[in-house]
Amino acid sequence: MIAETSTPWDLEALRAQAKRQLSKEEQGRSDVWGQSLRNAQHNAKLLLDQGVLLTAGTDAPYPGDFQGEGIHHELELLVEAGLTPLQVISVATGNAARLVGAEAEWGTLEVGKLANLIVVEGRPDQQVHDTRKILYVIDRGKIVNRDLLKFDQRTDPGFHLEGSPAN
Repeated sequence: MIAETSTPWDLEALRAQAKRQLSKEEQGRSDVWGQSLRNAQHNAKLLLDQGVLLTAGTDAPYPGDFQGEGIHHELELLVEAGLTPLQVISVATGNAARLVGAEAEWGTLEVGKLANLIVVEGRPDQQVHDTRKILYVIDRGKIVNRDLLKFDQRTDPGFHLEGSPAN
């Protein structure tokens, strides 16, 4: 879906960035961030085991983290941290709603709550990476036509940042 909804020049720029060699300084920072991630994963499991409300998700997009993609990876990292797939699904849904005080509106499937959900192929409760196999997105009870999200250069000029390859 990312390839179908992104401009070709954005994908090209991301591929180039992913292939480039890190400088010695960048590699050092990467190693530090890798250790920080391992510490965070260890702490996430400890916190959940102690009954602390643990949630998943972000409100801060950053380059290369496409809408929705980051949460799938976050769920996978939480499973690597020792949580079960079913626990991480609860962390991203019901717990997230509790954190922001919206549990009466969303977070679980119940009569009277918003019917916002994804239908996936597979068993994400057993293999969390199956959350990526999205068949349908339902927003307030209506199936989203994902074909309408696809980038079409004939009808959409796309967005160009100053200095991007298309300028």
